[in-house]
Amino acid sequence: QFALLPASGDREPSLMIAEGLEETTRTSWIDDLRLWAQYRPGSERTPLSVLVETIRGSGLDRARIAAEIGPNDRMAASAGLYEGLKEQLPLVEFVSCYEVVSEVRAVKSDLEVDCIRRACEITCKGFEAGLRELRAGMSEKELTHVICSTMLKSNPEGVAAHPWSIFLTTSGRSPVLFDAPPSDYRFKKGDTVWIDGGAIYKGYWCDMLRCASIGAPSEDVERFHEVSRRGNEACMEMIRPGIRYAELWDRFVQVCREMGFSSEIDRSLDFGYSFLGHSIGLSPHEQPFITAEARGCIEENMTLSIEGCVPDILPWSKTRTAMKSEDNLVVTADGYELLTPMSRDLWVTPD
Repeated sequence: QFALLPASGDREPSLMIAEGLEETTRTSWIDDLRLWAQYRPGSERTPLSVLVETIRGSGLDRARIAAEIGPNDRMAASAGLYEGLKEQLPLVEFVSCYEVVSEVRAVKSDLEVDCIRRACEITCKGFEAGLRELRAGMSEKELTHVICSTMLKSNPEGVAAHPWSIFLTTSGRSPVLFDAPPSDYRFKKGDTVWIDGGAIYKGYWCDMLRCASIGAPSEDVERFHEVSRRGNEACMEMIRPGIRYAELWDRFVQVCREMGFSSEIDRSLDFGYSFLGHSIGLSPHEQPFITAEARGCIEENMTLSIEGCVPDILPWSKTRTAMKSEDNLVVTADGYELLTPMSRDLWVTPD
């Protein structure tokens, strides 16, 4: 699916999709619909021909056209189609729209916030159900099935493509506790467990994280979990329009040093790690990223994920202890609304 959005107000936007998918346009605000032949091999109405025809018909065959060709962008086109566009439209200047679009996407409409809020509600139900079932002997996949089946029951969009994304991993099988798919590993006493990700509602993501311990946690696990939790909470207390992203990182560092984690913070900074969070929306990770180097300020109706973490040592392949929570929120006129109001305490399973 492609949308052509002229910058000039005297041209109408166009939407190009495959024949048979007209139903997907019910919620579109674009009236000019162009169809390419999906099930008619040999038809001259290919995606490329319809795109070229639409651009020429709009008088844009000598224009500057911005496309999703920047960092973190994903074009809805093959490399061959994009190269074909450039070949058939030699006078068009194709440029990246990344900077413009990422800035626009950072501030959400009220309808977008409603979708993210719903995704977070569904995710909290799934995480809570999974943690209630969590026991030694259960496998990572079995825990994920509990979480996802609960989210499915709570999500009227559950039959849509990609209704969730869950990373789940355990200290007993990996020193790096995040961004790993669940395995057949069975939890053992003393393991710590990360549950990360969430539901997708009408295309909008939740991205939260909660940690658990199988039986009583070690002193180190408790300490590292508590410092990240308190650091993140202190940062969230600061959030309101006008606060600079770097100020949040500075606050996180201040709390960590006050709690006796200066050496760990210094090692992170020496390694170049100052990641505190990111925006969420149509992707689980959107701009802005909240780091020590990030420029710019928080604006009303931004949806943010706060997930500061204190690893015992970097690089991650050598990390043995890194615990945290991750929360989603929407910035309001004078603060924020927490979208993931689930307890941040380290969940401890019964013996």
